[in-house]
Amino acid sequence: MTAIDTATPLILASQPDNDTIDAAPMAASLVAQGYTIAGRYLVNAPGGTLDKRMRVDELAMVSAAGMGVVPFFQTTGSASSYFTRARGLTDGATAIEAARALGFGNSTIIYFAVDFDATDDQIASNVVPYFEGVRDALAGSEFRLGAYGTRNVCTTLSDLALATASYVAGLSSGWSGNLGFPLPRDWAFNQIQETTASVSNGTGIVSLGLDRVASSGRSDGARVSQAFTRSLARLQALANSWSASTGQDPSALMSYPFRQGRYEGLNWGLLAGPVDDSFVDDARAQMVEPGSWPLALRYDDPGGSKAAYSPHLMATLGALVHQGMPPLPGVVTLADVGGWLGDLWTATGEYLRQSRENGLPQTYQAAYDWAFTRIGQAPGSAPGLVASFDRLDLHQDLDAFNARGRQVDTGSDVAAAVAWALQTVNVNGLAWRYEAFIVRRFGSSTITMSNAMSMALTLSPDTPENLALSAARMELIREGADRDYSYSDLTEGEARGIGHGLSAIIASRAGRNPVP
Repeated sequence: MTAIDTATPLILASQPDNDTIDAAPMAASLVAQGYTIAGRYLVNAPGGTLDKRMRVDELAMVSAAGMGVVPFFQTTGSASSYFTRARGLTDGATAIEAARALGFGNSTIIYFAVDFDATDDQIASNVVPYFEGVRDALAGSEFRLGAYGTRNVCTTLSDLALATASYVAGLSSGWSGNLGFPLPRDWAFNQIQETTASVSNGTGIVSLGLDRVASSGRSDGARVSQAFTRSLARLQALANSWSASTGQDPSALMSYPFRQGRYEGLNWGLLAGPVDDSFVDDARAQMVEPGSWPLALRYDDPGGSKAAYSPHLMATLGALVHQGMPPLPGVVTLADVGGWLGDLWTATGEYLRQSRENGLPQTYQAAYDWAFTRIGQAPGSAPGLVASFDRLDLHQDLDAFNARGRQVDTGSDVAAAVAWALQTVNVNGLAWRYEAFIVRRFGSSTITMSNAMSMALTLSPDTPENLALSAARMELIREGADRDYSYSDLTEGEARGIGHGLSAIIASRAGRNPVP
C-alpha cells in the first residue's frame, strides 16, 4: 500500500451504555495510550438493546482531547433486502439531521454500512441503488458519502463514484467479497484486528472493545477547531485597530503574541522582526474572557494525532511576512529559515549526533534513509525520530507557507488565511497540503524541490545572502547536535541525502514520485 501519512489509528467501535460514560476522561485516557481516532455511530439500531449513538457534547470533548471522530450510519444493513433506493434516501436524510445535531462540520465523510457479504448480483440489485439514494439525499449538504463494506463492495461503489472514501471491513476475512480483491483505490481505513483497552470513564477503569485499523492517511476524522479560529479573528480585529493608530503591519502584529518569550532574541529578530510587547499586552488585556486568548487554545491539526500548539505555525508565518515570499522556486532564502529550512538544519544536527553515536555509514544512502524514515513522523511511531522536526512541525511549516501565499494572492488577513489553509486540508484531503506547497514554493517541480533542499545543505558562503544562510545553518546544526557536532562534520554525500530525504517525504505525501 502507498500511505500518505504514517499514522495507524485505533478506532473505537462502540461504547457500552453511553449514560455511564464521560467522553472527556475516556478520550484523554485513550490519547495517552496512543489512540487517535474514535469511530462512532450517528444513530441507534431500531429496537436494539445497546445505546451506541454519539451524545451531543461528545465531538467537542473528544476533539479537545486530540482525537478525531469518524461517523458511521448503520441501523441494521445486514441483509440485501434492507438496501433499496428509497431506504437510501431516508437514511441519507436521517444521517444529515443526526450529523448536524452532533456538530459535524463541512466536508465530514459519513460512512454508510453494508454489513454483510454481498455478492456481485446483490451489489448491483440492492447496494448500488441504496447508495444512489444516499448520494441524492446528501447532494447539496455539507457532508460527503463514504462506504463501509467488503473490498468488493467498496471498490464497486468507488468505481461508480458513489463513495468518496472507503472503510474496509477487513476483519471479516472469510467473506467472499474480501477474497482476491485489492483494496479500493480510495480506501481510508482497513480493519485489521480486534483488541481491548483499559480506560477511565470518569468513575473508574473499564475495558473497552476496539478495532485496530490501518489508515491510508486520507482522513483523520472530524475535529473541532472553531475556538482557535474564532480567537484568531478577534486578535486580527485588535491588530487592525492597533495598525490604524501606529502604522505597523497588522500581519506582523498577528505573530507577536505567539512569538513572545519563545521565538525572540537576535536570530528571530532578524528573521521575523522584533516583538512589540506593548501590542501583546494590550491584546491580552482586551481578550480576558475564558477561552478567548489564542495561546490558551489548541487547534486540531488535519492529519495529525494531537491537539496542536500554535506558536510554531504563527512564528513561521511571521518570518514569511517579514522576509517576503521567496521570489525564485529553486533558491532558498532567509524566509525559508523560519520554517522548513530551519527545521531541516536542526534535524541535520540530530542526524550527526545519532549517526556518529550509533556508527552509521557516512554515506548518501544512509543519510537519505535516516531522513526519510525519521523526519516528519508522528511522535512515538518509531524509535529514534527527530524531535525537532516531527509531523506537526512539518505540517505547520507547510500550512504557514500556504496561508501566506493565500494572503499574497487574495489580500486576505492572517486570521482568514490560516483558517482557509486548515479548512482546505480538511476539504481537499491531506495530500493537498503537500501539493500546494510544492506548487507555490517550487513552481510545481519535484526536481526543483529536491535540488533546492539538497543545495540548502551544501551551498557556499559566496554571496551576502549565502553568507547569512551559512551562518544560520552552522548555528542550527550545532543546536540540533547539542553542540557536540558541527556542519564541518557532515560529508557532502550525507548533506545531499538528508535534503533529498525531506524532498521525498513531501513528494510522496503529495502523491508524487520522489526524485533522487
